[in-house]
Amino acid sequence: MGLFQSIKDEAQKRNLRFLVIGGLAVNMHHFSHDTADLDLLVLKDARDAWLDVFAKLGYEIFQDRGVFLQLTPPVAGAWPVDLMFVPAETFTQTMSAALEVDMFGVRMLIPCLDHLLALKVHALKHGHVGRFGKDLLDVDNLVRINKVDFQSDKFRQCASSMATKNSTEKLFAPVAASEAACLRDSPGGDTLAFPVDPGFMSYPPQIDPQAMLQRIAETMPWRSTRPGERERRAALGVAVEFVL
Repeated sequence: MGLFQSIKDEAQKRNLRFLVIGGLAVNMHHFSHDTADLDLLVLKDARDAWLDVFAKLGYEIFQDRGVFLQLTPPVAGAWPVDLMFVPAETFTQTMSAALEVDMFGVRMLIPCLDHLLALKVHALKHGHVGRFGKDLLDVDNLVRINKVDFQSDKFRQCASSMATKNSTEKLFAPVAASEAACLRDSPGGDTLAFPVDPGFMSYPPQIDPQAMLQRIAETMPWRSTRPGERERRAALGVAVEFVL
């Protein structure tokens, strides 16, 4: 039995629910890229039950940031797992709009596009600088591929509640107004700037999601054991609670 079916089975025994987030969810929303771990969104109040699930599957705690927990698999080359704990209201909202997808032959739930973008924007504000470029690329391409109107009130509200100009300053130098699409938030005047020339057309990779999942599974043993991977994982994680 594969890991994804085992997690689902153990969760059902304990009446637990979860959503797959992170890179796997990004792929299911049509932006193709590799990922080196399995990220799950779970209910904060069910923390002990989830620790029991993964202890039974042979996982050990690698790093605990309170609202973000990283687990090491029982054997080298297997899936590392990250758990993001969220309050009941956020979990209920996310679950209510969740989408069911086929993931390695198992029916799994992922966030809808709006909620996945909210998670990514949250990571832009609170995540480690080492992964900032990756998260920004995810947001940019998810917006492009899915034809999201980032000038819409809905997207502005998401960005203004979770990101500030300090997010982009982590990686990018200030860009000219003519070269940036800016999102203005509350009267504080903070800005989330996407450094995109309006005249530039990018063509992000789009591989059939199931083909991409197969590629990820095939490369997981290498990706999870590559030099520096332990240090990379140690630098990741968001210590600020995600709230919709």
